[in-house]
Amino acid sequence: PETAFFARLNREFQKLAGTADRLIVIHRSFTKEDAPDIVAQRIREVTDQRAGIIVVAQDHPAIVAALREADARGVPLVLLVSDLRYGGNAVYVGIDNESAGRTAGFFMRQMLQGRTGRVIALCHSGGYVTHRQRMIGFARHFARLDAPLVFTHCLAGHDSDELSCQLILGVLRQFDDVVG
Repeated sequence: PETAFFARLNREFQKLAGTADRLIVIHRSFTKEDAPDIVAQRIREVTDQRAGIIVVAQDHPAIVAALREADARGVPLVLLVSDLRYGGNAVYVGIDNESAGRTAGFFMRQMLQGRTGRVIALCHSGGYVTHRQRMIGFARHFARLDAPLVFTHCLAGHDSDELSCQLILGVLRQFDDVVG
């Protein structure tokens, strides 16, 4: 739970565990997101020990392979927050991220009505399907060639205030037409 979102999600699972039937045990496990091989190994380790697995993970070949193996063994899988589209039977629980990106683009365009210039976006990274879907939706909202607003950059701030600030300042120094 390195980010506020995942810290809240963790607390909600803790609350849920406290209200579930005594026969239901919820195990929570965390790894660094920049260690996909460890995430894949963790999935493999718990596959035979759990009635099902809920996974929040980035779209990485090692993780996808581990999910396919678990799926082939009949382990129920829930992909939470980010769909991995690995081709198996997992259930995705989360929002329509492309629609969320289009909505963000809509509101950005509304706020900048009448202005001309460059629009940039800040996201966590491209390692998660959810982030790529949001950026696709956002970019599509600015796709018209004759539009006065042009989407040009997606900055990967990895939920770091310091890195995000540096990236945004870098773009602002490089271009004088950033309006959003």
